[in-house]
Amino acid sequence: MKHALEVFRTDLRHARNSVMASIVLFGLVVIPLLFTWFNVLATLNPFDNTSHLKVAVASKDTGYTSDIVPIPLNVGEKVLSTLRANDRLDWVVTDPEDALDGAHSGEYYAAIILPESFSSDMMTFYTGGSHSTDITLYTNEKKNPLAPKITDQGAEGVSSQIAESFSHTLGEVSLSLVSNLNEFVQSGDTQQALDRVEQRTASTQQQLASSARTARSLSDLVGSTAPLLDSAQAILNRPTPEIPPAADPINVPTDALDAALTRTAESYSAVRDRVADLQRTADSARQTRGEALTVVADQVRDNVDAFRRVRDSLDAALNLTNGQPAGQIIGELDRAIAAQEAVEARLRAAVPRGEISKPELDSLDSARDSITALRESDLRAKVQQLQDSLGNLRGTLSGLDTSVDLNTDGLRRAQDSAANLAETLEGHANTLGDLRREISRARNTGDFSKLSQLAGADPEALATALAAPVGVDRQAVYPVPSFGAGMAPLYTTLALWVGALLCAVFLRTDASVGAERPIATYFGRFGIFALLGAAQSTLVSLGLLFFVQIEPAHPVLLLLASWVVSAVFMFLVYALVAALANAGKALAVLLLVIQISSSGGAYPLQLLPEWFQNISPWLPATYAIRAYRAAIAGTYHGDYWLSLLALLAFVLPALLLGTVLRKPLAAYTTKLNSALESTKLM
Repeated sequence: MKHALEVFRTDLRHARNSVMASIVLFGLVVIPLLFTWFNVLATLNPFDNTSHLKVAVASKDTGYTSDIVPIPLNVGEKVLSTLRANDRLDWVVTDPEDALDGAHSGEYYAAIILPESFSSDMMTFYTGGSHSTDITLYTNEKKNPLAPKITDQGAEGVSSQIAESFSHTLGEVSLSLVSNLNEFVQSGDTQQALDRVEQRTASTQQQLASSARTARSLSDLVGSTAPLLDSAQAILNRPTPEIPPAADPINVPTDALDAALTRTAESYSAVRDRVADLQRTADSARQTRGEALTVVADQVRDNVDAFRRVRDSLDAALNLTNGQPAGQIIGELDRAIAAQEAVEARLRAAVPRGEISKPELDSLDSARDSITALRESDLRAKVQQLQDSLGNLRGTLSGLDTSVDLNTDGLRRAQDSAANLAETLEGHANTLGDLRREISRARNTGDFSKLSQLAGADPEALATALAAPVGVDRQAVYPVPSFGAGMAPLYTTLALWVGALLCAVFLRTDASVGAERPIATYFGRFGIFALLGAAQSTLVSLGLLFFVQIEPAHPVLLLLASWVVSAVFMFLVYALVAALANAGKALAVLLLVIQISSSGGAYPLQLLPEWFQNISPWLPATYAIRAYRAAIAGTYHGDYWLSLLALLAFVLPALLLGTVLRKPLAAYTTKLNSALESTKLM
């Protein structure tokens, strides 16, 4: 120990007595702190200056005119006007050619060009068949390739900030248009016209509903007849003619209705023939005949019920046609219903006997004759009259639009457009659910007050919500004051390694005294290295605290980490150069290069290739950066001390190399130095 101290005092005396040595030592101390300070300052808050990024914006928009807004509308011009007041980026309004050329030349970070159909595409947002509005964004990634990759500040760097700012502007313009449309709807004349339209619409809906019920009832007529013949087929197991499906006597031609009733009457004749065949079967089948008659009677009852439903529906049609011609048709249906009820009564009376008399067979003929009479009457003319009456009703309804004035007609189309807007918004964003419901309510009730509150009160506030519908309440677990403070661990670690490497380059690792005691001489010469390392780390840390002002969570731990990191780095580099001479210097440079990427100081290790992840635990810079991060952002369960302990573990291989392996490697080192000196260049 005494000899080591003597070597250290000799080195200090040489440093004081030589001006050149003092200048070199001063430079060795200053270079690391300059490296750290300037790099941290350069990256302190780079995203606060995004307003200096030039982004060109140009419009080819030709405008849009519609029946809803009869004045020419150019949304592109509104967008350009709004962007001029946006200071998040340096928006440069220019022509499309200059914007595209500037993006290629690097004059602009990006260029946005609005297409010719921009207004037209955007206004489909308010009409049916809407689709997204496309704009063209040109980004110059060669000018700044890192910006699109940076996270946290813009969620994909500055490019994302462009999209968010532009979305906000488009949303504000869009909702301002909705607000203007709302003011138009709020006018007194428009409200009166809307009331008249609503009254006419309510009457039209009631009439159409009655016509629909009539059509459904008439459809049940022949449909309920079909099961009757189907049941007879199943019982006798013989092919029977099918009752044709019912036709709507109001909506189909009268010839088709006449044919349907003819086939229905013929089907009753077929049923009579089958029942007569059943009567001629053996007595042993009496029970079977009784069951068959019950089934047939039930089917007749179903048919009677269907006729009654038709009769009731036609009774409702009297209100639509002033009693003509539905009243005459009802009388014919009543007679047909009475005949079929007589058929049912006689069939049920024959069930206990299991025998079918001639009156029962005649009742089937009577039912057939009643339907034939219904067909042979002036039913066709009456149904045609009913069709004409309902046709006149439909004509009245279809001509309703032409009976209102131009202002009312335009307002109705505006309401339809608002309904399409509500449906579109419901499909694309739940955030517009309230707006959709209020527009729908306004369309049904004529009350546009809620629409005014949503769209007319503050379009800019709603535009902000549309641009970012989901807000993130960011709670930093270990808050870092600035981006530069987050990068300080990497820059400080690299600076101290470079400082140690420079010391090994400029200072001799062998001593001129004490060659007979190599171990003591080794540690004695390291004293000047350790002293320079302490000076480097102290000045670097104090500069970060008071000059750069990174505001660490634990300033004392930051200073302590710098001392330990510098001492370990200095000892590692000193051992490499002392044992391997120039080869050790080259190896120290190689370690510096590897540690820049593999220590996890800039990018998360999970984003790097697997090879970098595998070697990271074996690098001293990895643990130095972890210790710095704990001191700057905050500690967790002793992670700071564990990192320093892991870093100190690298002293052991350096000690082995510098004290034990140095002598066996001396011959190799001497040869290498001689070979380099023989080149007369190195």
